[in-house]
Amino acid sequence: MPPKAKLDARPDELRRQAEALQAQNRRVRQGGRSYRRFFNDSPQPVLIYDVESLAILSANEAAVDLYGFTPAQFLKLTITDLLPPEDLPALLEHLQQPQGAASRKAVDLRHRRRDGSVFPVRMFLHDFVFAERPARLVFAEDITEERRVEAMLRESEARFRTIADFTCDWECWAAPDGQFIYCSPSCERILGRKPAEFLADPDLFPRLIHPEDRAAHDCHVHHCERARRPCEAEWRVRRSDDTYRWLAHACQPVFDAAGNFLGVRSSNRDITERKAAEAALRASEERLQIFIQHAPGALAMFNREMRYLAVSQRWLQDYGLTGTILGRSHYEVFPEIPESWKAMHRRALAGETLSSARDRFARADGSIQWLKWEVQPWRTAAGDVGGIIIASEDVTARQETENALRYQLNLTRNITENTAAAIFITDPDGRITFVNQEAVATFGFLPDELIGERLHDRLHHHYPDGRPFPMRDCALTRIFSSGETVRNREEVFFHKDGTPINVACSIGRLQLEGEGHRAVIVLHDITARKRAEDELRRSRDELERCVAERTGELAASNEWLRVEIADRTTIEQALRRQAGLLDMASDAIFAREYRGAIHYWSGGAQRLYGFTADEALGHRSFEVLQTECPAGMETIQAALEQAGVWSGELTQTTKAGRKIIVECHMQRVDQPDGTQLVLETNHDITARLALEEAMVAAGERERLRLGRDLHDGLCQLLTASRLKIDSLAARLAVRAPTEVGAAKATLRLLTEALEEASRLARGLEPVAPVPEGLMVALQTLADATGKLFNVACSCVIPEPVLVFDPKAATALFRITQEAINNAIKHGQASSIRIGLTSEHGTLILTVASDGKPFPRRPGSRGTGLKSMHYRARRIPGTLEIGPGAGGGTLVRCIARPAPAQSPCPDVDALSPAHQMVLSAARSGRTVGEPPNPSKSANL
Repeated sequence: MPPKAKLDARPDELRRQAEALQAQNRRVRQGGRSYRRFFNDSPQPVLIYDVESLAILSANEAAVDLYGFTPAQFLKLTITDLLPPEDLPALLEHLQQPQGAASRKAVDLRHRRRDGSVFPVRMFLHDFVFAERPARLVFAEDITEERRVEAMLRESEARFRTIADFTCDWECWAAPDGQFIYCSPSCERILGRKPAEFLADPDLFPRLIHPEDRAAHDCHVHHCERARRPCEAEWRVRRSDDTYRWLAHACQPVFDAAGNFLGVRSSNRDITERKAAEAALRASEERLQIFIQHAPGALAMFNREMRYLAVSQRWLQDYGLTGTILGRSHYEVFPEIPESWKAMHRRALAGETLSSARDRFARADGSIQWLKWEVQPWRTAAGDVGGIIIASEDVTARQETENALRYQLNLTRNITENTAAAIFITDPDGRITFVNQEAVATFGFLPDELIGERLHDRLHHHYPDGRPFPMRDCALTRIFSSGETVRNREEVFFHKDGTPINVACSIGRLQLEGEGHRAVIVLHDITARKRAEDELRRSRDELERCVAERTGELAASNEWLRVEIADRTTIEQALRRQAGLLDMASDAIFAREYRGAIHYWSGGAQRLYGFTADEALGHRSFEVLQTECPAGMETIQAALEQAGVWSGELTQTTKAGRKIIVECHMQRVDQPDGTQLVLETNHDITARLALEEAMVAAGERERLRLGRDLHDGLCQLLTASRLKIDSLAARLAVRAPTEVGAAKATLRLLTEALEEASRLARGLEPVAPVPEGLMVALQTLADATGKLFNVACSCVIPEPVLVFDPKAATALFRITQEAINNAIKHGQASSIRIGLTSEHGTLILTVASDGKPFPRRPGSRGTGLKSMHYRARRIPGTLEIGPGAGGGTLVRCIARPAPAQSPCPDVDALSPAHQMVLSAARSGRTVGEPPNPSKSANL
């Protein structure tokens, strides 16, 4: 080609070369992507390691799954790190072969996973260049299953080698006339005769047939000659040593290409051993049937179609089966079997062994059985799964027992954790091993701060006066060691912050199997009761000093109260001696269904109500005790449904018919099975309320007497003196005008003294015994409060409210007085509003004040608040104290006083002070407006 032509063709050649190079690059990139996809997506684990350093350079996802290392962890390993130390020499010997030689054969080694488990691996190594360095690609094949199969095959070969070594067929070919054409040498092994004997004597074989089988032999020969098609038969043949062997004979006609009959080819196999094995197998099957039938457990054997092959008597007994079920389908006998169990049967037929310690089985008749079962496959002589064997045990009784024990455990735990008493359990050294939540709440220690510590060192370490209390001097410690039982012994324990706590201590011994004895200590916090008793004692002493000179009635009442207290103390001491471990609590404790029967009845309940546990259990508590609630039973149910707790007072009846008042605490307890229980703790306060009522009644009687004395005595004397001085002033105006001023000054002093005496009389007898007396008293109280304390105090009564029960009216007035006193003293109120309304016989009294809100300090009520609650309960009624809608405090009393029982008393029966206030209210005059002097004589 000319040079110019070559130059003209060069751009085209360069373009073709560039296109070829681009195509090659695309193929290389595509090949790289294909390699990466092949490498990462390969189901076989693949590793790449450096030939010189043996460091692993890459691993695919299958290798990550097989070995358990992450890709990042693989990069920190060498190929030798994957092998146990004993296999390293074999690997290194293989790797030391020249490059390329190691790729020509596989090597079987053991590898190690990340969790340390070792498994067999077959490694295929291929040399190649990776990142410009000589590397090897390792294909790791997990051959665990292959090794397991090889082991099974070796075992199977060992099991059948003996039979295989002695199994040889005897092949023969007879011409159409019956003359043997060929006889294999195996006949000598089978019958002890040489082939030449049969070739020389065609009738030898028929003569060797057992006499009992000759008829079958002749029939077979005749049939084969006539039918000329393959036939089979079995018979016994005599050996040269006169013993008989069983032969399995199979023959078929022989034809040439033209269809000419050439004779019969027969094969004789020695099946003597098989016949013996069959006989032994039949005997074994019979023994297996007997074994299964009389097995002590429920046992059944099935084939692959889940049809019964054998079944034990226990199986029939446990499942209530009668008749013959062999050959029937398991799913036909039990149509209620769930699909999940059928799936487990299929897994067992696939070779798995499954079991369950406890499973629920719902029978077709609705009954429930709990079963412990195991399902495992049984295999044929060839190693195939021939079916499954199910072994089961009916554990329904055990499950029901465990459920009952679990229920009792939950019930005991709920009683322990929800009781209003602190419970401790200590070891023989006095160290705490258990505390309940009430103990934590009462003493302020966390459970970890108490467990393992001595009870005395933590809670009983000082005398009440602050002196150290050595453990050797502690009577409770001696009681621990002696095992003595103590009921309600009063002691002083200490809070975590050092505050003393008065407790009633009960101690009993708890014997645990294998752990020796333990001490159970039950502590009731009686600090509030002690405080109340001290307050009552101080009030009683003060009242006795005030009225000792005026009446002997209060002294008699106090004497009666002391006798009652002594009797109550005697009864409590007797009850303390009779209580048990949980029954050590003096309160009545019982658990009942949410709306149903009683489940638990403590000894305290039996002592309080007189009903034994047998008489109470299974009955409704409200019916047994004839429970009455001032707030209504609907209020209790609503509180339990919403908040889960309710506390208040109930009136109940003992077995002897005596009415008692109890301080009740109800706690709703949700059970793990979804049911609900109510734990009820009742404390008898009948005597305490009688004491309080007697004290208040005595105080009221004394105040009434003092008011009447002031009204009938001092007020009358002051009125008479005022009239005399008024008359004297009139005379002095005529006779000695200069002395009139002194007389009038004296008259003003007497008038103020008369008003002060009247106010004192009204304060001691604040409410007139007339239906409208409460309205008048509240209006008067509002006016007096506004003037005395310089606050805006108003009384709003939209409609007339008539109260026919003088005691209820006085109680409502005292509640109002105490609420106003608290609002001014503690709330620093500047505005107070008194309200009184009536709705269908129910009185609603409200006292709303601004200033500071009412402090919420549970358990820290003062005497005034207790008095207000007590007066509200006696009406009867309920008292609520809380924040007002616009701030401050709102006191609300809902009362249901007794209806009118007699005609209203005449207004003239009122005291002079009440007549003045009522007259002012009816005439429209302001209650606080001074009366007309001209009408003073009416007072």
